[in-house]
Amino acid sequence: MNKDKIRIIGIEKESMRSTTVKIEISEKEFGRIFSGSMEYRLVERSSGPGLYCQSYVKTYRIPKRYKRCVRTIEIPDPQLE
Repeated sequence: MNKDKIRIIGIEKESMRSTTVKIEISEKEFGRIFSGSMEYRLVERSSGPGLYCQSYVKTYRIPKRYKRCVRTIEIPDPQLE
């Protein structure tokens, strides 16, 4: 993971067979590794007036070297972080 510039920032054990790993990766590296793209949309802020940009992942593929451990990729809502 270090060679792909992926930094682990948290690990949560979901069950005996499932673990969620929170990582940090640049958008450029994400596109290079997962052949995916990020899209952004304006959404309303629940915590105050105004709008903010929420990012989400579109059309990615998981490379063979990560297929064993990666099932899904999600970007957290910044309002919930």
